[in-house]
Amino acid sequence: MSEILELKIVDVDYTGKDVASLPDVLTGTPAENKAVFDTLVKELVAPRLNALIDLLNGQAGAAQIGAENPVSVTEQPVTVQEALSLLRNYVDGFIEEYQSPLGASQIGLSPIPDIAASTVQEGLHDSHEW
Repeated sequence: MSEILELKIVDVDYTGKDVASLPDVLTGTPAENKAVFDTLVKELVAPRLNALIDLLNGQAGAAQIGAENPVSVTEQPVTVQEALSLLRNYVDGFIEEYQSPLGASQIGLSPIPDIAASTVQEGLHDSHEW
């Protein structure tokens, strides 16, 4: 996330670019005076904003954005990319567990009339008996 933090605009970045630091009476040509008002945006804001957009739009964009750990609230904050990987691993673990031969015996079953079962496996077994 350090790349994204480097784009943050801080007070020192305004030096020589903001209108407030200029004299009350501008003495330049009309074109020079107009350019003074554009300096902050053209030389500071636009380049940083464009760099931020490029960074976030790149393949590593999600690795630049902070996020809370989606799997464990006790773990340290992560990036969006890390959060997606954690969620993927978490979901993959469930998929592996429930695709195993014991999978249907591990999934709970809501009550169904005439079937006294608490898991999908029991329900499938009971449904074939009637």
